[in-house]
Amino acid sequence: MLARNFILRNVAFPSVQKKALLFACASKMMHSSSQYEATRIFSFGMNGSIHNNHAYFTTNMARLTPNEHQQPLDESSLSQHIFQFIQGHSENLPLQSFNELDKLLQTLIFQAHLVYRAKSLDEWRPLYNEILNILINNSQIFAELDQNQVKEYEADIKSFGDAIIGTFEKYGKTDAATSENKEVANFLRLLAEDIVISALPTVKTQNLYKSFLQNVISEMEAFSKTASSQQFKVILLARQALCYHKIGELENALKTADRVVELMPTFAPGYLVRASTQLFLDQPQQAIIDCNQALELEPGNLEAYLCRAVSYLKLGEDDKALSDLNTLLDMYPSRFDALTKRSGIYFGKKQYDRAIIDLERALFYNQNDVQVFQDVIFSFDCQNDKFAEQLIIGLFNKHRGQAVDSVKAFDESIKIDSSDPVAYHQRGLLLYNYMGQPNDAAKDFEAALDRRGRLTSDDYLGIVLQDYGMVVLNSFVSEFKDKPPSDVPTFETAPQLKKAYRAFEEATTKLPPQAQLKALSSIGSIHVIMNENEKGIETFTKAIELSKPREGSQLTQELRSEIAAAYFNRAHVYHMKMLNNEAALKDYSIAIKLNPGNPLFYHYRSMLHISMGNDDLAKKDDDLAKKITERQQQKMKEMQQIQEQMANNQPPQQ
Repeated sequence: MLARNFILRNVAFPSVQKKALLFACASKMMHSSSQYEATRIFSFGMNGSIHNNHAYFTTNMARLTPNEHQQPLDESSLSQHIFQFIQGHSENLPLQSFNELDKLLQTLIFQAHLVYRAKSLDEWRPLYNEILNILINNSQIFAELDQNQVKEYEADIKSFGDAIIGTFEKYGKTDAATSENKEVANFLRLLAEDIVISALPTVKTQNLYKSFLQNVISEMEAFSKTASSQQFKVILLARQALCYHKIGELENALKTADRVVELMPTFAPGYLVRASTQLFLDQPQQAIIDCNQALELEPGNLEAYLCRAVSYLKLGEDDKALSDLNTLLDMYPSRFDALTKRSGIYFGKKQYDRAIIDLERALFYNQNDVQVFQDVIFSFDCQNDKFAEQLIIGLFNKHRGQAVDSVKAFDESIKIDSSDPVAYHQRGLLLYNYMGQPNDAAKDFEAALDRRGRLTSDDYLGIVLQDYGMVVLNSFVSEFKDKPPSDVPTFETAPQLKKAYRAFEEATTKLPPQAQLKALSSIGSIHVIMNENEKGIETFTKAIELSKPREGSQLTQELRSEIAAAYFNRAHVYHMKMLNNEAALKDYSIAIKLNPGNPLFYHYRSMLHISMGNDDLAKKDDDLAKKITERQQQKMKEMQQIQEQMANNQPPQQ
């Protein structure tokens, strides 16, 4: 697929939601933007550090017996346990296996004890962040269930919440429980009740959900009056304010936030929850003042930047909002809610290329496409920009895999403004990826490049150049593949090859280093086609080196696939052109490890094993290649049926 920088996720949502989104854009619903914003609540206290990687939780931390809890805590040993847990497992949450749940809860209890005993905000705030981080990640384990799935998992959801809350209750009620243990247990239980259960509104009706939160609010109020720990009081009052916020009691939320600020003026979340409440009460100026105070206390607080950006948007100060969103996304590029708001600002500025890049990135980080598109629509005046409206409809349908409807929308965009390159590029992607029309796709890409003066993003220009080069190169390869090996093309004899090479070469000057992988790999392939094998190896190696992720970051599946292709291409040259079997075997194996679903990798490694005399290994690889190919052929048949249905309703091209 072209433009893999734009990851598509076809999530099945009810069609009524799709209609609601398109209607929202087309039928002047901008007046409801404040109501829409009122459904969003900032997650104060985590500093934007929530992960959403569904994996299994494991830890080697030894489980302690209840009696051991009564002994004085070994601060250095305990801190080391917590540090190891955070370092090794914070990215592995939320849980999908309950087997290690008890060990997780022990970790939370340890951290809460350290919060209780801390002498300063600097000591306990990081621990509180981790407690909140862990609880919220675990509360979201079932948060994206479709309504039809709720009943199937309702028992699991209930047992999950009961396991967390019940453990904390038992911890505070043991015969030997100290007053500290009881206070820690109540503190954690209340946090868990608030976060774990209230994060699952799909399980309860709205009335029960509200009733439950009101009960939590009452318990928090009672505990905050009796707790000896000042930090516990402050934390629970801040959460209490958020609970009021969730059930729409904004005045009570504001009063409670005032109490937090009065009790501990150095606690930034107090200012943040108050700023959020002021924002929802249509008091953006006051919200900005509190966000400024939060940032003074905690420079770099992501939630403060986001809240202040939304406040600026409400005041119509888009440039200030854009500055805050840029700062936030520089620190945390995967914040989809910041991406959608920045996308809306770019749409409002008619910088459609930048807007689409942010929108597609937001879709990559949040599978709820309706939420993403609504957030974009409500961030700018969609009703007065018909070109943008059709672009968004086209992008929405493209994301749903509804290519015909998407092409129609891009056709309308071009009718409205034929001088903008973005609609041509987006339509070209559909013609190539979904409709099997490479020549028409190439014409659309050329039309986009002819209008490059309207583009405001070098990244987007690089993507268009890369996509155009891929179409031209693939067209050349399809014509050239049946020619004899002695017929080696050159730029003079194969102008298509030269055209593709130049497009890829220019793309590498526009795209950031890690995004150059596909263009560089394609340049390497062109060198090999022209029998310039050393240059091909050199270029593939450069592509692999540039694509290596930063320490601590993870590879997306798309990037894994692209890196695997670079290793395979280099292995193929070592194998078939330079007869360096050891180097070829190493690269084939790395390619397979990165992308085990590509049958071509197994096929060529099988051939290499034969030449090296490894017949058993060759047969194993050949069998795997055949099985994978059979599965892919079945999928191809299904795709061809879809394309045939689309072909019967092809819209006319401009």
